[in-house]
Amino acid sequence: MDVYRRQPRVAGLVLALALAAVPACRRAPPPQPAGPQLQRATRLLLGSTVTITAVAAGPAEQERAARLAAEALDEVRRVEGAAAAAPRTLQQVQRAAGQAPVHLGEDLFRLLTLALRQAETTGGAYDPTVGALRELYCNGARPTPAALKTQLGLVGHGHVRLTPQPPGFVGTVSLKHAGMRLDLDELWRPYAVDRAAQVLAHGGLEDFLVESVSVAAAKGARPDGPWRVSVDAPGNEAEWLARLFMKTGAVAVVDTMAVGRPASAGCAGVTVDPRTGLLAGGVGRAVVVAPDAVGAAALARAVVAAGPQAGPALLQRLGREGIVAPTSGPVWVSDGLRRAAVLRASDQARPGDAAPARDR
Repeated sequence: MDVYRRQPRVAGLVLALALAAVPACRRAPPPQPAGPQLQRATRLLLGSTVTITAVAAGPAEQERAARLAAEALDEVRRVEGAAAAAPRTLQQVQRAAGQAPVHLGEDLFRLLTLALRQAETTGGAYDPTVGALRELYCNGARPTPAALKTQLGLVGHGHVRLTPQPPGFVGTVSLKHAGMRLDLDELWRPYAVDRAAQVLAHGGLEDFLVESVSVAAAKGARPDGPWRVSVDAPGNEAEWLARLFMKTGAVAVVDTMAVGRPASAGCAGVTVDPRTGLLAGGVGRAVVVAPDAVGAAALARAVVAAGPQAGPALLQRLGREGIVAPTSGPVWVSDGLRRAAVLRASDQARPGDAAPARDR
């Protein structure tokens, strides 16, 4: 036993001499956890944060994930620049409406192509030409019946003509009637999220989540299961409405602005039914899951415009999953999300039951 008690002193002396002989040596780094790990990158873009979470195992994969995340965030910044330049081009389109086509850059042409596709899919419940109607409600204004009738004649995705020109998604757009306006403001953020997800997927990442305000796109899963996305309750960010468990796909959240908007509110957040010209009413928040973020955002806006009964029916007709939270009454949840989401107990509704309608 005495031998084992004296040995630590000798070993300690040898170690001390070794450290004294090599003073530049540093303490060895702690061992890395075994197995896949979550790796995050965040950047302030599009007026808020964009966060990329990727699954990577080992130093080589972590380095690749970090490089691809940086490239994806750079792509979001590039889209941010395109979004900032878009209003000037769309003003040119508006001035040339009913006269001549206007050349569009790649991102604007691509986004308008996607928007028109969603307008066709939703039967006009979402329509990128709704700008002529939205301007009637800016700054809390209410239109006269005559003004509403006039502006309704300037809305319709069938009056938009896109002409591709090589190479790729570049071409011209023409509007049939003078006074028509294109409105793509709410789709730029989902478009940027989709572009970031494409960079990550094309780079070979199998498991990632791209998040920003009211929109997210996912592929694969976390090491411990599906990706988890929380949705706030309408009008109360301190409470959650639902927690979604996602694999590959995208989710978008759209809510309505409160009635009695201040005069300084502008047009931001105004949701109008393109088919009637009336302000959306009855739906506090719509959550839609779709293959891509642009499609999810456009469909969520269509659900809000359609209302608490027609909105769920639209999702069912298109075979999409979603949640419709009315301004009063129980929350409607699609059958698929019943198995892939957790709702607050107070918000439960029977699967397939539409929330009660609310008078506009």
